[in-house]
This record gives sequence, C-alpha cells and structure tokens, in this order.
Amino acid sequence: MDILTAYREGLLTDLLPYFHDDSRSWPRRQRYLQQKEGPEPSFWEWLRKLNENYGCDPAALCSVDRLANGGLAVVSGQQAGLLTGPLYTIYKVATSIRFADKMSQELGQPVVPVFWLASEDHDFAEIKAAVFPGSEEPQTLVFPGEYRLTPAAEIPLCQEDVDYVLEQLQVILPETEFTPAVLEMVRDTGSRFESYSDWCGALLSQLFSRQGLVLLDASGAPVRQAAQPIFKAAVAAGDKIYADLAAQAAKLKNLRIKPGLDLPPDHAHLFYLDRGKRIALLRAGDLFVGRRNEVRFTQEQLLAAIETEPASFSPNVVLRPMVQEMVLPVLAMVGGPGEFAYMSQMAPVFSRFNLELPPLVPRLSGTLVEPPAARLLAKYGLGVPDVEAGLEGWLEAKLAASDPIGIDASFDRLRGQISAGYEQLAVELVDSQLGDLKAKNLRKVLEQVQYLHNRTAETHRRQHKLLRQHVQRLETSLPPNQERQYNLIWYLNRYGPGFVDTLAAQDYDKRMILWL
Repeated sequence: MDILTAYREGLLTDLLPYFHDDSRSWPRRQRYLQQKEGPEPSFWEWLRKLNENYGCDPAALCSVDRLANGGLAVVSGQQAGLLTGPLYTIYKVATSIRFADKMSQELGQPVVPVFWLASEDHDFAEIKAAVFPGSEEPQTLVFPGEYRLTPAAEIPLCQEDVDYVLEQLQVILPETEFTPAVLEMVRDTGSRFESYSDWCGALLSQLFSRQGLVLLDASGAPVRQAAQPIFKAAVAAGDKIYADLAAQAAKLKNLRIKPGLDLPPDHAHLFYLDRGKRIALLRAGDLFVGRRNEVRFTQEQLLAAIETEPASFSPNVVLRPMVQEMVLPVLAMVGGPGEFAYMSQMAPVFSRFNLELPPLVPRLSGTLVEPPAARLLAKYGLGVPDVEAGLEGWLEAKLAASDPIGIDASFDRLRGQISAGYEQLAVELVDSQLGDLKAKNLRKVLEQVQYLHNRTAETHRRQHKLLRQHVQRLETSLPPNQERQYNLIWYLNRYGPGFVDTLAAQDYDKRMILWL
C-alpha cells in the first residue's frame, strides 16, 4: 500500500497526530502555536529584505507583516532546482496558496503560504537539469559544471551560465506569443543574482509572490542562528534519535509501507561546511567525524562550534522540519509521498525536542494534458490512465487488428491459386502452342499481383508508422511520472503567466487531470 492511501484511509493515526480533513485538527494546532514564542523582530526584518531582494510583489511583503504580527504559515519546500525544478515543486506551492486561503477563512486569522528554499542541499545531480516534453521526445537542459558536495547556495551563477541556459531554451521551446516574456523572466532573475539557489528563489517569487507567497532561504544566517538549540540537542541525544526512527519504521513495515528514512545508526543528523563542501557528521565513539575523516570534533568542540559558527552547520532531513518550527508558526506542512513517508517516523523525535509534529497536507498531484495529446486520446478512444499505464499491449492489439487477413499470407495464397489455375488451363488448352503464351500471361498477372501486394503492404506500414508516432507522442506528453519529470517553463511558454493561477485554483484533495 502506498503511504498516501494509508493516510487517507486512517491507518497512520498512530504515526501522524493530525488529519488535514478533520476540522478539529486546526483549532487544536492553532492553540498549540499560540503558546509558542516566535522569533525576534529582526528575523522578520531579514525575511522582508530577502523577499524584497527577490523582487517580490507587495502582496508577499504583506504576508511577512502578517507573520510578524501573529499570522500562521502553511509551509511547502524543496531543493533549489534549475528553473524551479520538477512540476511537483510548483504543485506544492499551489497547494500551500490554496490551503492558506482556506485556513484564513476557517480560523479567522491570517494564514500565509511560505516556501522553504532548501538552499543548503548539496545533491547537485538532483537539481542540475530541467526536462521538457518537446514535440516528439523529452528534451533535457543541464546546467554547466560539476559541483560535488557543494550547497546550492554556494554554487556560483555567472552571466555565461545564464546565457547558456537561455540559448538552450530558445532551441527547446516552440515560439509562442509568451516566449519573449518567459525568456525575459529567466534572463532578468538570472542576471540579478550570483548564486544558483537565489535564481530559483527569484523565479518562484516572480511567479507566485503576487498571491502572497513568502520565500525563506534556509541558508540565511538568522535561520542558522535560530537552529542552534536544535543542533545542540541533536548532539546530546546521541543514538536516541535513531532508536525513535527505527521504532516508527517498524510500525510502517507492519502496514507494508516502506519507511521514508533509512539512515545509518551513526549519523549525527548534522552537516558541517568545510571549505565549501557539505560534510555529513558521523558519531564515532566520543567523536564526531566526517565520512572520510575530513573533519573531527569532540562533543565539547562540536557544541562550541555550533555556538560560535552556526552558519557552518546545517540539518539533515530529520532536523530540517524542526528547524522550520523554530522560525515559523507552522500551521501545516504541504508534502507529497516522500514527505509523508519520512514525517511518519518523526513524531517521537519532535517530542524529544519538546515540539509537536505539524499537520501534513497532501500536495496537488496529477497530469497536465496538452491539446495535441487530447486530440490523440480522443482519436483512439484512450484515457490518461491508459497512457500512464503503458500502451505497449494496446499497440500490439491495434496493429494485429489492423491486419485481420494477414496481408503476406493472403497474397501468397492468391498467387498459388492463380498459378494452379493456369496449370489446369494448360492441360485443357486445345492448341499446345498456346503454352508459351500462357506462361508469358501468367508472369504479367503475377507482376500485377505483386504490385498490388507491395502497395497494400506500404499502405499498412505507413499506417503502422503513424500509429507508432502517435503512441510515442502520447507517452512523451503523458508519462506516468510527469510531475516528477517535466519543468514548469514549458507550460508557461505554451499557456502564459495565468497558468500558475490555474494551478493554484486546483483541488489538492483530488487527483488532477488538467486539460489545457
């Protein structure tokens, strides 16, 4: 069973204390947040300045002010992907906007959407490419360079990189009325910043800040400063965090659900930035060391370093949502299957840190159907689920049905019948001298039969080729992992800036099939 199905069927109540569709959840969470102390006013000043630097709409600054004055947050987040990354990042944002608006009305309190830009993440392989459907097959754009263990916030962005991306986009994207504006947005945001993650943040701000979205850069100094108590508590907890996670993993396995976290027992849940490289810290007896012994701390040295240089430390997947709790009044966290899988193991860890696991809201999920794909679906009487399940079997059946008589066998049979008839006729001919004429005539007849055979086979092959092309186009446009594969820029270029508003209006509680 997949984890979202288990969640919706109420099988995870022992693991996740809230259910997003239970109206009792939200006043309860609201009361919990009213008892928490918020960050210092300087934090909100920093957050306002950050969004101003991204070039945000005034609506986002109003959202920051609401947070500073007792408002609540619906938080989504993701790594800093190239050109905002896969579609599911955008679906998270869209869900946070819609759900924040819903909660504002229900609770009678300002609730705003916040995007947690995980700029400290160092997995460049996951964020370096943007994939587009293309006209015939997927097209991939890869950011130049290689950056091993380098946080996205530390990856330099120069004008040559931006120009390269723009050149590739001009090749990949079909020219539409929206192309100039899309390319200008990419050019403008890329030219104003010097870090890879800031480019992503600026793009998201340009797209969604008018709907009140606030961007939060996880690498910001105020975030790391606020995270110090979490980092220190993690050092003191030792292997207890691993034990908590393992106990919850066992519960998931009993439900036949794969746990989201499979960390080694010696992981300290912290990373240390050493000469620009993000090094995972492991517990080794009384020491904390890098995986390749790049760094080495005693517990006392590590606690002192966290105190004096918090910007050098960043959380792993376990500590990150707790750092989030330290700086934001998190009413809810938007997530997909991945977030639900690992957060289902986290409740006892939150309790260990005197925090409460926030409610989770399933993000929008679904498929975008462009007009060319819609026409092919209608032509062949197919549905989106048919394509996502794979068309190989359907294609084989279609090809077999298109040749019910067996072209080659039928013409072979016809040639045999004609030849046999001529042989019988030769026996019955009165004048034996007509035999040569019979043979010549048979050759001519068989030549005409072969001509008809060739034309019939060519027509059939042409029909096969067109059918195969149509299947390829459908499978390219509607892959089963569309939301994890394709990039927003393709759809902005085809359908304009209003496309993101359309997404934000979708019902996140139902699987979306959006006909464009």
